[in-house]
Amino acid sequence: MGQAFDRRRGHGDSGLSYNLAVNATPRLPENTNLSFHFGKSGNSLKRRNLNSNLGICLSYRPGSTLATSLSLSQSRNEQGYYTAVEGKDRLFVRRNHSSSVKTDFNLKPKAGLSVGGEVGYSYSQVRDPASHIKGNPKEGTDNEKIEFNLATNISAKPFGANFTSGVNFQKSNSDYRRFSLDKKTASLSVKSSLDFNLTQAASVSFSTLVAKYSTDTPDPQEVSDRDDFKSNFKITYIQKLRDNFELTISGGTDQNHTVNLESERSANNHWTRRYSLNPRMEYRPSKRLRLSQNYMLTANYTEYDFDEILNPDDAKSNISRMLSASNSVNIKLTPTLNLTVTYGFKARDYGKLYQNGSEAVAEDSQNHSVTFSLSYQEGGISLMPRYTWNRSKTWKHKEVRELFRESTSRTFTLSLSWGQLSLVGVRSVREGKSQRRYVNDNISVRYSHTF
Repeated sequence: MGQAFDRRRGHGDSGLSYNLAVNATPRLPENTNLSFHFGKSGNSLKRRNLNSNLGICLSYRPGSTLATSLSLSQSRNEQGYYTAVEGKDRLFVRRNHSSSVKTDFNLKPKAGLSVGGEVGYSYSQVRDPASHIKGNPKEGTDNEKIEFNLATNISAKPFGANFTSGVNFQKSNSDYRRFSLDKKTASLSVKSSLDFNLTQAASVSFSTLVAKYSTDTPDPQEVSDRDDFKSNFKITYIQKLRDNFELTISGGTDQNHTVNLESERSANNHWTRRYSLNPRMEYRPSKRLRLSQNYMLTANYTEYDFDEILNPDDAKSNISRMLSASNSVNIKLTPTLNLTVTYGFKARDYGKLYQNGSEAVAEDSQNHSVTFSLSYQEGGISLMPRYTWNRSKTWKHKEVRELFRESTSRTFTLSLSWGQLSLVGVRSVREGKSQRRYVNDNISVRYSHTF
């Protein structure tokens, strides 16, 4: 229970807020589990927000080689809001309802081999009185949505390696009161991973994803139909140089091609490519001291298919790059008290990308942050004070590089927990060039009890 306040759009209001959750697990015969969940939350404001949900899950495991489950869930929401009708604010209540059913299985025919599958179906409905008012932004937004998904997966351990692969298919159909908002979507993806040990101290892993996403709008007047083709590849190498020194290097690439199926939007067909490199080192010279360094280098390219033809002098294609570094020191002062000091740095730039590979930087920024945190735990009591200082600068590139924005922020957080009671207090202060000083205080209290 608590108090709620609402001051939006000049409609002052206050009232009570509440949150209730109940979980039950009855005793059933061996190999069978049944669980129930019911939750309800809301407030007594005019612009109310009421939520309720109910869930049932039944699982059955006849032996060590097969496991199955069936889940049913239902949720409801009522959201009050004001909107202008004929120049005056009126209060409306939008109601959402959704139901879903899901069943899955997992089969292990022999050691090291596992096959699984999942089928799901869901239905949702939105009803809003403002949907029937002509000229209102919510006009025609009443809708019903049906979703279906099917997934299969397999995992095996050939020659001591770990291999997993899965296929996922999803399809949805949204039917709105306003025909122009109707939408059909479908997706098909294949995901695989492989990891194995090179030596006792070194391992390597690979992961890949290939997917296609389609969007179809039945209204012939709509031109939002499009296909997206996505793929990514990642490799991670881990080497233990000593018992207390570990090196991790990961790198990868993401490729995405967006193709608009209507000629009116073909000028927005584009590729997005992302390349990343992430080395990390962790060193433990003693049981009381841990040092870690984490670096990240990324480059993001957005290249429009017809940029050279449509925008030869003012490229729409662009590139953004980022370099970040984080250095952390963790000291165990006593058996119950830890101190962590972290320094972070980020540098970014953004600019136009031309077909010949050249670029023109339009903006760059830098960010520095320092965090001090203590952690004390003893006798069921946990106390964690933390202080963070952050400073950022942004420059615009025109004839010369000029400082555009500068800001400094300080955040102090105090967390205290004792048994089932927890208290969190946060104070944030932000100020900068040509900006008003902003102070935000937040206090939250939580108590949980299991019957």
